[in-house]
Amino acid sequence: MGARRIKILFVPDNRGAVKQISISLTLLGIGVFILCCTVAYSCWLIRDYIRISGQVPQLTEMEKERGQKEREFVHLSQRIDELEGDFEGLLALDQKLRSVADLKANQPEIGMLAMGGSELKSSQPIRIEGQSGKDSHSVLDRADAATETRITRLTRESNESAGSPKHHQVLFASMAPISPANGFIMSAFGTRVSPGSSKTEFHRGIDIATRLEAPVLATSDGVVASIGWERGYGTILSINHGNGLTTFYANLDDISVREGEYVERGKTIAVVGKGGLDGPHLHYEVRIDGISVNPIQFISEVPHLSQSSVSP
Repeated sequence: MGARRIKILFVPDNRGAVKQISISLTLLGIGVFILCCTVAYSCWLIRDYIRISGQVPQLTEMEKERGQKEREFVHLSQRIDELEGDFEGLLALDQKLRSVADLKANQPEIGMLAMGGSELKSSQPIRIEGQSGKDSHSVLDRADAATETRITRLTRESNESAGSPKHHQVLFASMAPISPANGFIMSAFGTRVSPGSSKTEFHRGIDIATRLEAPVLATSDGVVASIGWERGYGTILSINHGNGLTTFYANLDDISVREGEYVERGKTIAVVGKGGLDGPHLHYEVRIDGISVNPIQFISEVPHLSQSSVSP
């Protein structure tokens, strides 16, 4: 049985001959399918072209942003290089400041003298019980000789470095400074979390928690250098002890001295103020040539200061 076919007639307007074409239905279906695919593909191309054309401004803007980001990246890279250089400089400065402020562990002899004690005691007590008088005197003589040797060496080192931070520390310790107030140390010298901002900061002194209006004492002889007010410190007072040594007191009230007045160790110079969020407390600093050092190492007697919160 032959394939089904369809005839297409072409009738001209004039009297020309009628033409006909006979096409197989299968071939006609294939032709129609190809035509539909071509039309669909053309429509897809036109739609995609219209979509892309609409995105050209956006792509142009994105290209500009990419160029801006690249320039910012180059700038940030340069800034990082600068910061690395600054960081190295800060590390070097930190080492210098630690050296000046003597934040590193002192030698045992320097440490004991810096505490302001007039006696250099051995870590082990000298026991003379049950020994003869001769042996007891021998032990004491050896202890005295060792103590004298240490003092001589410390004196020599101090004289050889008369302008060094250790010399200033020994000098200030020789004044036997006392505690500026009775209470307990609520915040020690060094790195801490700021109670106001919860950010890490370097605390340049010690905070002594005490009662409101507790007396504040001059820790050593000197001249009142300044009285004023500073943000974060409240009412402040500083005493110049000579040779670049200064003590700084903050969170004060009822100042009882005036600028230029000579004060002796133990004189009441003010009372403790409210102290803001932390409650009544005294902020106390010791400065050597303007650089803060740990004040606790200079207090010769600390009977009323609890050091449970102080790092060794």
